Amino acid sequence: MQGHARLTENRGRIDLDRLVDNLPRGRETAVYDALRPAIEAAAKRDEYMLAFTVAAALGKRGWSLEHLHGVLEQAVWSDNESTADLACRYWLDPLRTRSKRLRQIIDRDVTLARFHPVWWLVTEIYTDLLDPVLAAADRIRRFDRSSTSWQVPDYALRTWLPRQQARYGELLVEAARDARMHEWYRALAVRSLGRVPGAALDEFLGSDEVLLQEAALAGLAWSARPDLALPVLLSHAGDDRARVAVYAAARAARYVRPSLLPGLLQPVLVGSGAKITSRKAAVRLLGELRAPGAGAVLTEAWAPAHRDVRAAIASTMSQYLLYDPAAWAVLEQAVHDSAATAVVLTERRAYDVPLVYRARYADLLIAVTTRSEPDVVGPALLALRQWAGYNSAAARVCADFISDLSIRSRIWSDALASLVSIVATNPSDGLDELLDAVRLLVRLEAAPDLPDATPDRDHPARQRLTRLVNQLTTHLANRSAAVRQHLKQVAAELTDPDFLHLYLQLQITSLQPDQLPQELAALQRTIVNNPIAALSAADLLYHRLSTTEPTWTPQELLPTAESLVTPADGRSADDQPPDAASGLLAHALLRAAGPRTGWPTEWRILLIALRNHPAPAVRHQALTLTTAPEH
Repeated sequence: MQGHARLTENRGRIDLDRLVDNLPRGRETAVYDALRPAIEAAAKRDEYMLAFTVAAALGKRGWSLEHLHGVLEQAVWSDNESTADLACRYWLDPLRTRSKRLRQIIDRDVTLARFHPVWWLVTEIYTDLLDPVLAAADRIRRFDRSSTSWQVPDYALRTWLPRQQARYGELLVEAARDARMHEWYRALAVRSLGRVPGAALDEFLGSDEVLLQEAALAGLAWSARPDLALPVLLSHAGDDRARVAVYAAARAARYVRPSLLPGLLQPVLVGSGAKITSRKAAVRLLGELRAPGAGAVLTEAWAPAHRDVRAAIASTMSQYLLYDPAAWAVLEQAVHDSAATAVVLTERRAYDVPLVYRARYADLLIAVTTRSEPDVVGPALLALRQWAGYNSAAARVCADFISDLSIRSRIWSDALASLVSIVATNPSDGLDELLDAVRLLVRLEAAPDLPDATPDRDHPARQRLTRLVNQLTTHLANRSAAVRQHLKQVAAELTDPDFLHLYLQLQITSLQPDQLPQELAALQRTIVNNPIAALSAADLLYHRLSTTEPTWTPQELLPTAESLVTPADGRSADDQPPDAASGLLAHALLRAAGPRTGWPTEWRILLIALRNHPAPAVRHQALTLTTAPEH
């Protein structure tokens, strides 16, 4: 402790945070006594930073130190502004004496209200002291060009007496009229005036200064009666003040009786002169507030509306007004309207639509897919993935796009992604349709007029099949074994040798750990006497095992690996035909499990057997594995 005191004497400051954090309760007095001589010496030189440091470090534990607060009180009356500001903060901290000390400050020097600690307490907590502060506004310099710190929170303003609110409003008006002040600060004063109960903004609503007029319009939405301000704000829907007035009207409309809103907003929608953005804002307000009769007003506005306004109407009706029969009539027209309007329909999520309307809304999306613009059809197809559970036609529509080779744009890819997502989410919603698409693509690949290495197309059906299998295996790879068994149904449609790689990809992704020996034996019979297919299958098997390590243990794979290396009838590997299939599959198992086990004896025996396999490809692959690195 004495070391801290000597350090303080030498440097004039000290970091007490670590010391105080571990200080036992009641020991703060000893700390202060050690530092007291340095604090007193500094105070005689009008230096109070050490006292502030101690007060900040001790916090509530220092509220009972009378000598410290005596020094802080001395600092409150300092001629140095920053010193007095900090002193007010720490001297007014103790709750027990705060009211008395605050009154002492106001009575002795009301100009100290220019400091935030005093201003905050007077305006938000001890409002009985507010009158002398507002009366001396010219002296506290909070309402002149050198300081614009006049803001008071709404919750505090509502606790003031009417005379205090009126005086505060007068001060804001004076600040707004002060031409010497920067116009941004004057506008801030006008906007703050709108939050003062009973304040009038008429003077500034007709101002020639754009910034003040816009600030007054913004302030109307925060006045005591925003509902009465709505007609005034809407009257600017067609002029240059619309960008501010309409934004403020969005808040004011929430205080208007809902039954009155259609009458107030209809002139903006169907009248002349209103800006497009103003009309769109009026559309959104009618929907968001679910005003009675909103559907009729929007239906009336639909036909003559600008395309952007019609898009806003479609969006609003699809989001808020589906309970209104008039909304469905408009939405059916929106399907065949401009591209922007139709795309809006695709943005609605299934979970945002009430359950009773989901099947009907999915019909709208299916109708959008009949349009000719790829930029409209694509989003509609992608959106259908959410709706297949409520409309059985969604999966069929996607399947038809996938198998239609006359489609040259990217929308077949969107349909494929949507159908795969449907099957991955719930196979019963789209598996039959997916299988139909696969069968048709297989037949198209065998067509005699198939585009083959032409400048603009090359085996389109095969490319679509490849994309479908890749996405399907990716989506289902981490699903349960029961779900992955659906991949076998797809694989059953791809038994032609030309699709062998796709077949292997589906079969290996669908492997069940508890039936691995039987399934690998069946796989081996498929790739027998086909070294390229065997290498491909082995690589697929290794990657499948490496990405699903948590689902198996090396001990579970060992019997399968032994059965692939040693024939089931007990003959040695030398007596078997030199086919690489079984050896390469065994190599995949060793490659996945061997390093994980640390190569115990049983795995090293299998590796040696593979290195002596009659098939050169197996021997070569076995030599790529090492049981110990060479340093």
